[in-house]
Amino acid sequence: MKAPISSVLALLIVSLLISACGQQSTTRVSGYAMSPNYVEGDLVEVDFEAYKEQPIKRWEVVYVNDPKSGPNTKRTLRVVGLPGEVIKVSPFGLRINKERPNGLLLPHSHRIPRDETGFGANEAFKVPEGSYYLLGDNAASSRDSRHFGAVKAENVLGKVVTAPKQRADLKLSDFNK
Repeated sequence: MKAPISSVLALLIVSLLISACGQQSTTRVSGYAMSPNYVEGDLVEVDFEAYKEQPIKRWEVVYVNDPKSGPNTKRTLRVVGLPGEVIKVSPFGLRINKERPNGLLLPHSHRIPRDETGFGANEAFKVPEGSYYLLGDNAASSRDSRHFGAVKAENVLGKVVTAPKQRADLKLSDFNK
């Protein structure tokens, strides 16, 4: 179901007003890495000042430069691992410091070739200081830290502050129902 034109217009007007302050900007989601929460073409607000005053937190959705493709390729991904944590992604799910996060499984995890990241999909990975481990909500269609490793803080451009359109009732725990 498409959003009514008035909703899109209202979002654009609010975006322009906020953008004038230089803190937020509207961008379109590219790809399906964050499906079902954010899909190709969704308009989202990105707060580019969010992390100047507060730390990046687990489960937040961030807008980043792809560390392998360069500054012209942006991705929308979810923060899973924080600096110093040990992350393990396998077909059986995600573990953070040997604990399974409540409500999150990765049913479509797949083996990542060792030459892409230096670690296999079933091996533990320690997130370096000043970096974050990012995953897409749609593991089968996401190019994320399983492919390019941890993302340095300077590549995190901002926080996605727009709730998913017409999918706001979904929660992290709903992904495997």
